[in-house]
Amino acid sequence: GVLSFVFMIFYKFKGFALEHTSSITKQNAPNPENSHATSPRFNFSIKRVISRLFLTLIVSIIFLVSTFPFLRRAEGLLDTQQAAIGTGNILRVAVLWSVFSALALFLTFSKKRFRMVSTLLVCVWVVGVCLFLFTSIKSLTDRSCKRSDPYPMPQEVERALSLIAQRMGVNDALSTYLALAYKNRNCISIQYSETPYGLEGMFIQTEDLQKMEVYMRGDYQGFDDLSIATILVHELSHVGQHLDKELNDAQIDCFDDEAEAFLNQAVFLSQLNAEEQRSIFTRLEDNQDLNPAFGVVLLTSAFTNESYDACVTLQNANNLSQEQFNDCVWTGVRNKLKEVVMESEYYQLQCRDR
Repeated sequence: GVLSFVFMIFYKFKGFALEHTSSITKQNAPNPENSHATSPRFNFSIKRVISRLFLTLIVSIIFLVSTFPFLRRAEGLLDTQQAAIGTGNILRVAVLWSVFSALALFLTFSKKRFRMVSTLLVCVWVVGVCLFLFTSIKSLTDRSCKRSDPYPMPQEVERALSLIAQRMGVNDALSTYLALAYKNRNCISIQYSETPYGLEGMFIQTEDLQKMEVYMRGDYQGFDDLSIATILVHELSHVGQHLDKELNDAQIDCFDDEAEAFLNQAVFLSQLNAEEQRSIFTRLEDNQDLNPAFGVVLLTSAFTNESYDACVTLQNANNLSQEQFNDCVWTGVRNKLKEVVMESEYYQLQCRDR
């Protein structure tokens, strides 16, 4: 862009100097007829301007199409991820356009043809730069994730995240905590590490929303994707709750936080087939002494069955719609989970510290 302006100014003054020298020569030269009117320096006739505008449009389309191979695709991603990639693409187009404009200016001003077209191309570039600056300034007040690329993660974690999204139908239309976490997925770092008190997973809450760190116990490396996904559902729920607090000033009770995270685990487990559920529950039963959370997760199946039976009775008596029935089931499970969490000494201590 800077080069474009330099070329334009250089050739403008160069042309002015040549014309000035030419005019002095003509003034000193004899003109016996002295009947020709002085021709205008620039031709801004309507016909010429319209033709140059049309040519600028054609060249702009060609320039824009030629930038496509340099842009990143964002199909299939959530809105926040697409927005971050879109901002980066605007910058790429602005940079490439400046190179094209500089080349066009050099050619047109050196040949002294179609200079209006190259000047208009520079104007288009200025508009593009202003659009990028406006987008960047506007995003300064937005604390949501601005990363266009996710943090590097182990492959089994990537597969587990895809499994969660597939089984729970995570998309932009959902307004759950889990969906909010996925919308800001590029700013979530998930790694293996030592965790206190033998915790399976742990989310560290900070004010920095551009890197939200989730840790899983080191011995989870090499575990199957289902086991990892079951843990991540719980921790990602806490990530979504934290985002809701930071972005929307939401106030959520600590016990409600935990009950909601366990509820998401219950929903996820309900989407698994019988063999997958058996695999998860067998592992939890064999290791429930290692972590207080295991006992709560094991209760989710019983709570879901109890709530389902109670809601079937309500549905028959009150002709509930399917949406009302589903809400009845999961509300019942959530309430039962909250009771268990509030009675747990472990969670009483944890919520007291928070």
